[in-house]
Amino acid sequence: MLQWAQLAYDKGQFKESIQILVDGRKRSKRDKRTFTQLIEAYYNETALRLLDADKVEASVTRFEEGLKLLPNSETLKQNLDFAKFE
Repeated sequence: MLQWAQLAYDKGQFKESIQILVDGRKRSKRDKRTFTQLIEAYYNETALRLLDADKVEASVTRFEEGLKLLPNSETLKQNLDFAKFE
């Protein structure tokens, strides 16, 4: 599942890659942390790319979407605050 998610992400299919990771996290008995870390990384990376492209509102939205899935993510919270400051 991790490879499928990475393949979808590399093709620019963000929503599909996140869905694969969310499904994998639900099914996994041992790798929940790995799936969670990748979800966080994908949201963080894409939101920061949007921020670099001066798409502040889209970046804030992406961080907020990530926090809906991972409400305890300190990285996403900090970067959301940074994006709002921009």
